[in-house]
Amino acid sequence: MIKKFSTYCVLLSVISLSSLTATAMNTDPVDDEKKKNTLMEIHDRYHQVKLCLTSTSVYMQFDTSVRDLINQELEHKHQKDAQHFIDSEGQFLLGNITYLESDKIEYQTDEIRDVAFENGKLKFTYDSDKEFKFEDIIGTDGKPALENFYLEDLELFYLTYKKYNP
Repeated sequence: MIKKFSTYCVLLSVISLSSLTATAMNTDPVDDEKKKNTLMEIHDRYHQVKLCLTSTSVYMQFDTSVRDLINQELEHKHQKDAQHFIDSEGQFLLGNITYLESDKIEYQTDEIRDVAFENGKLKFTYDSDKEFKFEDIIGTDGKPALENFYLEDLELFYLTYKKYNP
């Protein structure tokens, strides 16, 4: 009797855990829709940054460590620049620092004038000035994130972009 009871308890626990796991794996419907529209997705060699092409946009998603490094660099640059922009009364003439607040930057394809693949590098031309560009994202190795992708992946991304955005 006790053996049957313990068997039922174990079985019930396994069912409960698998149900919890399935519930925890549910994703946001917006992200699911974006995944359905994904035409191309590539990852850098460190798996910290991914570049994605959807039917309507291009986005770069990165680890929090990458975003933190970028924000540290922005703060360091601001402090360095501030030394040169002090008025006669010792007041700073620079504005506030603009931090990268998200782990993702995204532009609609109609905001991107052109994408080129030259000398092994992917280059974006935007229709207007952007606060943060894909080229501004740096990896934790200090190099521009776009340089940390495999050349074959960058070329395939370019060809796929051109196929859907002639």
